[in-house]
Amino acid sequence: MEVKDLMVDDIVRVNKDVCIKKGTIVRVTAIDSEESLANFNLKGCVHCVNVKDIYNSGGVWGAYLDAIELSGEILEKLGFTCRKCDGGNEEWWIEDDYYDIVVYEFSDSIWVFRYESTEMNLPHEQRTMSYLHQLQHAFKDCGIEKKIEL
Repeated sequence: MEVKDLMVDDIVRVNKDVCIKKGTIVRVTAIDSEESLANFNLKGCVHCVNVKDIYNSGGVWGAYLDAIELSGEILEKLGFTCRKCDGGNEEWWIEDDYYDIVVYEFSDSIWVFRYESTEMNLPHEQRTMSYLHQLQHAFKDCGIEKKIEL
């Protein structure tokens, strides 16, 4: 991944055994987009914390991180309910006193995030995405504070 695509609190997966083991799901805690290791053509370092063991942390080059594909299983862990899961495209829904969110499968690995506020002064938002960190960015852009635990 390129570090320019990340923000603090994004959840991603380590793809190479480094100071954190390959396959570990981590939360981004800091980003240094200027850090480089020219001999290996690496640029952009990210400090990460293992989501299951906060004492397991370290710096990981952006190239050694992968985005996590968005799935119905992840949406369910985030508190979404499947409204339309009849073998066709899935539609996942969550609401509270201030907003309604629908995330539905548009095609293979492409999901559409649709947000509507129940308060008149907040705008409608819709965007396509494929990865968990993109959903996290959509939440943040819409002012939604959603704790994500996998």
